[in-house]
Amino acid sequence: MPHLMTFLGVALAIWVLRPFALRAGLADLPGGRRQHADAVPLVGGVAIALGLAVALALRGSLAPASPALLAAGLIVTVAGVADDFIELSARAKLMFQMIAASVLAGFGGVLVFHVGALFSPSVVALGVMTVVPFTLLGMVGVMNAMNMIDGTDGLAGGVALSALLWFGTAAGLAGLASHVSLIGMFGSAIAAYLCFNAGGPLARRCKIFLGDAGSLLTGLMLAWLAITLAMEPYAVFKPVTAVWILAVPICDSVSLMLRRVLRGRSPFKPDREHLHHLLQDAGLTSAQAVALLVTINLLLGGLALLADRMQVPEHWMFYFSMLIFAGYTIFGARFFAQRPAQATLPIPRH
Repeated sequence: MPHLMTFLGVALAIWVLRPFALRAGLADLPGGRRQHADAVPLVGGVAIALGLAVALALRGSLAPASPALLAAGLIVTVAGVADDFIELSARAKLMFQMIAASVLAGFGGVLVFHVGALFSPSVVALGVMTVVPFTLLGMVGVMNAMNMIDGTDGLAGGVALSALLWFGTAAGLAGLASHVSLIGMFGSAIAAYLCFNAGGPLARRCKIFLGDAGSLLTGLMLAWLAITLAMEPYAVFKPVTAVWILAVPICDSVSLMLRRVLRGRSPFKPDREHLHHLLQDAGLTSAQAVALLVTINLLLGGLALLADRMQVPEHWMFYFSMLIFAGYTIFGARFFAQRPAQATLPIPRH
């Protein structure tokens, strides 16, 4: 029942907010690096936040969410809406993300105390001086990864759903009923958004985008789940497994930022060198690229969870993930370097 309430609540919020957003100017306008022909409301994130809030209130329990998580979610949602309205500077966006992550770490106790046995059978514990900075870096990194991958219809939502599936499976196998319930509610919220974004009759008639509010909120929730489920007292999987479950957005964002920095550009300056751009330039349609990337993320997450359950050594999983990352980074750099003429093509911002 909470899942259905969340789905219906988000759908209703989208229906109500959409005309208001168009009148207020909270919309992605055509032209420039946009690829759509009409103004598209940026209300997906606000609708997801409202739908979840109402469903949690009706359920009568916040568990396992904490006041710190709700406060952090409110911060990134408000910051995202502000960015969608006036396009904040990269520094301002980063500041709000750091504040939200600090609230969650400082008041919610969501901290990364170790990174597992990455290099050998011994667990690599983080020192007192590195726990908080590493945690904040991880949270902000996942938020930015989801924000950056939100570049074509259905991609960010589809990747988020694939990750939620494995987070929920791991929590369910560990008997964490309250976590499974919250994950299901968030998944229902994402599913409702996708009905208005990723094709179908509703998307054709009432199309919306996630907006920065939605991508940042989604990234925050995924980061919270990754850390919470990997650390004690739950520790339902190893830290490296969480990285595999979020493989596509992490790989895309880190390799992209490395390429930008190596070329002397800002790591936050938009371009047309994301994973889905590579696939589209290789001949796939946007829908085909999204389907392939969501499937890859789904398979990598499932493979990692299976390896975790079979007690495959963490350092093997880590080294193999580094090989995949290095291979994509090198291939991507060479591929994009060979097509400078396409760098001026429109870059969607949603």
